[in-house]
Amino acid sequence: MLVSRVLGNTSVDPITREIVDVIFDWHELEKHRIKKTASDGLELGIMVDNLLTEGDILAQTNAKSYVVKVRPTELLKINIHSITEMGRACFELGNRHLSPKITEDGVSVVYDEPTYEYMKKLGFDVERVKDKFTDFIVCKGHGDRSHSHGHAHSHSHEGSYEY
Repeated sequence: MLVSRVLGNTSVDPITREIVDVIFDWHELEKHRIKKTASDGLELGIMVDNLLTEGDILAQTNAKSYVVKVRPTELLKINIHSITEMGRACFELGNRHLSPKITEDGVSVVYDEPTYEYMKKLGFDVERVKDKFTDFIVCKGHGDRSHSHGHAHSHSHEGSYEY
């Protein structure tokens, strides 16, 4: 089945059909063209212009609604206790070009051991959690030609994301 646009989202659109999950990893949500297999075995060719989000309705039949479901992943959660601490944490994560999910009491990024150890060394209250990585700020790193801050990095990044 070909999907060329999102039909709605389960958070605002009532669903009367059986919901069939289409599982995505967090980093697949930004892909404009991707092939996925729904939990009932239906193959979907997804070609959309917008970023996908949890609950997006990709397709419907008379009996079923095919809906985006994000797979939980390992996250580094930084528990925040003050606005100053929030600023410091976001500065440090932004300097690493990591896409953060910001909430009232914390900042989460996809887990990696060096960032975990670094944030712990700086004195942040950090923990490793498994959760869905959604509603994050997409950060573009070294692949963005308009991005420059006058120095080179020796490390590489898996993806290139926009903000």
